[in-house]
Amino acid sequence: MTELLAKYFSQNATEAEKQEVLGWRSTNNKNAEEFFDYSVVWNNEEISKRAKHRSFSAVLDKIIEEPEIPSVELNPKSSSNYFKYAAVIALAILGSILLYNNVTNVNKIDIVVSDKLQELVLPDGSKVFLSQNAHLTYPEIFSSEVREVSLEGRAFFEVQRNENKPFIVKTPESQIRVLGTSFLVNSDMSTHQTEVIVETGKVEVAPLSEKNNENTVQLVHGEAVKVLASSNDNLNKFENQNPNFLSWQSKTLTFQKHSLTDVFGLIEDTYGVKIIASDNQIENCDLTAIYQGKTVDSIMEIVSQTFGFGIQKVNQNTFKLTGKGCS
Repeated sequence: MTELLAKYFSQNATEAEKQEVLGWRSTNNKNAEEFFDYSVVWNNEEISKRAKHRSFSAVLDKIIEEPEIPSVELNPKSSSNYFKYAAVIALAILGSILLYNNVTNVNKIDIVVSDKLQELVLPDGSKVFLSQNAHLTYPEIFSSEVREVSLEGRAFFEVQRNENKPFIVKTPESQIRVLGTSFLVNSDMSTHQTEVIVETGKVEVAPLSEKNNENTVQLVHGEAVKVLASSNDNLNKFENQNPNFLSWQSKTLTFQKHSLTDVFGLIEDTYGVKIIASDNQIENCDLTAIYQGKTVDSIMEIVSQTFGFGIQKVNQNTFKLTGKGCS
């Protein structure tokens, strides 16, 4: 219970843990008295000041040097008091550890994706799907105030809702702030711009240089914005008309009279392959189709049969189409 009380008084307890402490306190008068004793020690101004503004080692040394424990004889009655004071000091030490961990730098985790989709679960339970060449940085433990990550490249976020702790994504051009939602962020380092597309919920986007939140936009489902680092009017909000903006993550491709130039480009982006057409006129053909959850080999076979092309798999990641194209 000592560890749980330390988490409770240092405001690190989960809602379930808080309810457990309150339930324990209300069980009987003895527990209520112990809870009160712990509360008094924890809220002691000197201990609180030391825990928040000194390193853990300094706090620990000071507690050991100045225990402020009354001298008692270990008879049955004083023995219980002795152990109660020992528990209180243990609580203070454990609490100082928790506070120290909150106010010092937490280890950062760097994830760099090489050649395929990678799925991560963040410390708060939020999910991130990282595309090829994406770079995500996040702390091992989120702070008590915000959940902040940094991104270069493309990622899709499914954020666990927490109204008391906003989720923030920083890119070189922008800052995206949410409470709980799902959205795409594409930070393109070659063009120095960030695109945000909302799938569910609400998202607030601002240029990274914005200090007073005067130049921000709010997005809901179906809306998008491009943040341009070099433009004076650097927030370009629009309706998302691209049904394939999540094809790289969902493996669902939708085509409505798309030229094979666009079709091949999307297949290449989604599956990380290369498609070669022996005749330039092949890419003039139009395709209407939906492919859901299919392998790239299956899609390429269907495309070749649809138009009567010959198909050759040159290597693991390269396809070559031959035949007569469309004028």
